[in-house]
Amino acid sequence: QLLGTAGRDLKEGGGISKRKCWLCLSLSIVPNPVSFSTHYSILPSRQSLQSVLNTVPFRTGVNAHVFHALEQSLHKMSGRDRYCCLMFDEISIRENLHFDQQFDCIEGFEDCGSQGRSCSIANHALLFMIRGLGRKWKQPVAYYFTRGSTKAEMIVQYLKEVLDICQNAGLKVVATVCDMGANNVKALKLLGASRRKPLFRFHSQEIATVYDPLHLLKCTQNLFLKHDVQLKSEHVGTQLPVFAKWDHILKLYEIDKTIPFRLLYRLTDPT
Repeated sequence: QLLGTAGRDLKEGGGISKRKCWLCLSLSIVPNPVSFSTHYSILPSRQSLQSVLNTVPFRTGVNAHVFHALEQSLHKMSGRDRYCCLMFDEISIRENLHFDQQFDCIEGFEDCGSQGRSCSIANHALLFMIRGLGRKWKQPVAYYFTRGSTKAEMIVQYLKEVLDICQNAGLKVVATVCDMGANNVKALKLLGASRRKPLFRFHSQEIATVYDPLHLLKCTQNLFLKHDVQLKSEHVGTQLPVFAKWDHILKLYEIDKTIPFRLLYRLTDPT
């Protein structure tokens, strides 16, 4: 009904209210938004929706507005749908300063949320996002700007801060996911995780530590390019030492290219 009146508002030249814009933004959670919206030929433009999103304050640190919305959504979720994992990753960003009129401050400096700001210009951003396990959903919940890579001790503080508010909101975080950066590995060790026991306890709940599978495959490939792998002789039925080399994969690929019906059809030449 709101979408229908949105179309009439545009035809009459009256514009679209914020409430109707928020409804259009919520189409992203409709199972099939394309078929849902085919009955309504007139919707707000991308610029109108973006201007509404710009009014939502997304400051560094944990975003209280996101968790307020999550708490209301959790009332409709079953216990199984509340299970999720906490993912975090760090990226390099370009150094830049600009004045934010909405908050009357200069953005671009190191900003650690509740830990305060500094006069150093930030060149890294650390993002935390939760993703559902029993149900397909994901939501960024916190971010921080730092000068240089975030130290392990700071990552531990951020993790505790995000995990605490997640549990208070009713979410059941059962795992963390990150790459194998040196600071990430050290932070998880400081929390109590180890190779033999890859988990730590937070507020009487055990949380597993998982390294990003794609990053693990990339690290394995890089190591395989530099080093050979020695296999146990009993596994290949010989008493002689057996080594696996990257050259073996290259030779297999060259042989496979000569076969009319390829077996390694997913492997291609580098572009």
